[in-house]
Amino acid sequence: MMVQVTELAPLRTLLDCLQDKLLGHTFGVKLLCDLALQIADGMAYLEKRRLIHRDLAARNILVFAKDKVRPSYDVCSLSYCFWHPLV
Repeated sequence: MMVQVTELAPLRTLLDCLQDKLLGHTFGVKLLCDLALQIADGMAYLEKRRLIHRDLAARNILVFAKDKVRPSYDVCSLSYCFWHPLV
């Protein structure tokens, strides 16, 4: 039997927040740009550890507060990168 454990995000996922009739309209362009930067920081964190998030989508972004998000690091959606292109 396999059990998946994920963090509890009080506001659920970014997709849930954006689709919520009361909360969704409060996400302005400036806030969404800030959230995008936080998501990019999370992807950079994974890249430094040579991990690839294979399922990055709004449904996999956890919302802890209206201005604090983080990609869900579900083990099933991560892959280890065995090669890295030369920069």
